[in-house]
Amino acid sequence: MTREDFDLIEGGLQEAEKDDTPFLIPGENELAVVGDANKTEINSHDFEISFRLPPEKKGESYRVVKKKFEDVYITPRQDTKILKAITTMMPYFKSVKPDGKVEDLTAEEKIEVFEAIGDEIYDAMYDLVAFVLKIDKDLKDYMMPTSVLKATAQIIQSFPEAINEADSFFE
Repeated sequence: MTREDFDLIEGGLQEAEKDDTPFLIPGENELAVVGDANKTEINSHDFEISFRLPPEKKGESYRVVKKKFEDVYITPRQDTKILKAITTMMPYFKSVKPDGKVEDLTAEEKIEVFEAIGDEIYDAMYDLVAFVLKIDKDLKDYMMPTSVLKATAQIIQSFPEAINEADSFFE
């Protein structure tokens, strides 16, 4: 992940937090919906992912195939899996304080996190993209990293309600 990729995803998270698309906040005994009730239409977007697939025959080389995913929206069943991926990613882009409050990282924290990024965040991004685009678990490993990074940023910007719902788990 380059610094530009990190900044793109972090910027998407900040924009998502400002969005007032309704999202669910689970409480101990009740559920609350937060946001603008006028923004409840189905939110669908188009994505394009490049896959690097193994050769079909021995002696051939890998092949890169682009696939378009049109009118993608989040179903309630996907929501739990998406929340898991987002909450795994969140600490890499936000600072979760001991009291549960979520804040932007300081400049020093960004450098530390960026230098320490490991497989966990990449796995979470691959999972997020696969969950949202309904990509088979065996095929998800063939997604090109650049496509995953771009799609992650696009998902964050396209579905801010999922980000804000995940954010509420930390507060």
